[in-house]
Amino acid sequence: MSLTFNVSELEELMKSFYMLSGIRFVLFDDTFKQILSYPENDCAFCNIMKSHPATRRKCNYADKR
Repeated sequence: MSLTFNVSELEELMKSFYMLSGIRFVLFDDTFKQILSYPENDCAFCNIMKSHPATRRKCNYADKR
C-alpha cells in the first residue's frame, strides 16, 4: 500500500509540533528509512548517543518501536 501526503503541509505540521513540544519529529517508511524530519538534524545529545555502537542500537530500537 502506498501512502501519499502533501509534503509542504506535513512539514509545516512537523515544525508546529516541534515549536510546541521541543521534540524532534521524524517520519519513517515501512523499512525504517527516514522520509522527513524537523528539525532536519539530530540534537547534540542524539549525535553523541549515536556515535557509540551500543547506544546507537538502542536508538534504532526505540525508533522502530
